[in-house]
Amino acid sequence: MSFKMLKEAERYYDMVDGRGDQGAKYKVKFDFYYLCLMAGFHFRELGSESQNQEIKKTAYFVDYYPEAYRDKIDLIVGLLIDAEMERKAITSTDKKGIELLMVSLIDHLSVTKLSSKGHEFLNDYAVGGYNRIKDAIPATSELEVFMIMYSKLLNNSA
Repeated sequence: MSFKMLKEAERYYDMVDGRGDQGAKYKVKFDFYYLCLMAGFHFRELGSESQNQEIKKTAYFVDYYPEAYRDKIDLIVGLLIDAEMERKAITSTDKKGIELLMVSLIDHLSVTKLSSKGHEFLNDYAVGGYNRIKDAIPATSELEVFMIMYSKLLNNSA
C-alpha cells in the first residue's frame, strides 16, 4: 500500500500541473498530496466513508517518499500518530494506548516507515484535507494563487 489520491483530486491537481505557460508548477505529484495531507492533519479531518472505499480501490501514484520529502518521514509519521491520538482520545499519559497505536501504524521495515494501516489513515487524512481545499479554494491553473489561498485557509482557521 502506498500514496493514493482520489480521481477528483487528481483532476484538481492536473489543472495546475497542466499549465501551459512558464508559471510555477508542482515539482512532483506528491507536492499536492503533501498539501492535502497537511490540511487533513490541521483540520483533523478524514475522508467520507464512500471516499475511503474509493481510495482503497485506487492505484497508488507513488510507493515511496520522493527525494525532497525523505527528511520529512519522521515528521509525517509523528503528525499521523498525533492526529490519531487525538481522534481516538488517547492521552499522553496512556503509555500502553500510545504503544498499541504506534505498533499499528508504523513498520520500520517499510521504505515509508508505515504499516498498511498507517498508509490507509495517511491517505484518509489526505482525502479529508483535499475536501477542505476543494471547498475553500476554487480550482486554478495558477499555483501562486492556490498557495496564497491555501495559506489563508490554514491560517484563518486558527
